[in-house]
Amino acid sequence: MEQDTSISILPLTRRLDERGIGVSLSDKARAFLGDIAELHYVTINPGTVRGNHAHAKRREVILALFEDELTVAWRAPSVSQPESRTLRGGDAVEIAIEANVFHAIKNTGRDVINIVSCSNALPVEGDTQYEPLLEPD
Repeated sequence: MEQDTSISILPLTRRLDERGIGVSLSDKARAFLGDIAELHYVTINPGTVRGNHAHAKRREVILALFEDELTVAWRAPSVSQPESRTLRGGDAVEIAIEANVFHAIKNTGRDVINIVSCSNALPVEGDTQYEPLLEPD
């Protein structure tokens, strides 16, 4: 697991049976969020990016299921240069992001990535700021 004060990347155990794949939020993620006020599901096609933003008042936890490779980038408010980490080999990860931390996920693999994102508050106008951490192909 990678952890600093702004982001946590935690590998998750995928449950696999004849019906398909399942993952769950960790106890740590549920404690980090408190109440879940908003949840959404998206996919990331190969070569494309989701994110490149920060939420001023919302914490976010992202569950990502991927078969090949993804890159996560983030920049905490106290630093000028973003950090990044590439994850390979098909996995499930939980990414917990503090408020005011810019973040992005790029699909650097060949297969679609499935994302479920939860946050502790509803989106409101003016809460999201944008910064290009990762560029699409």
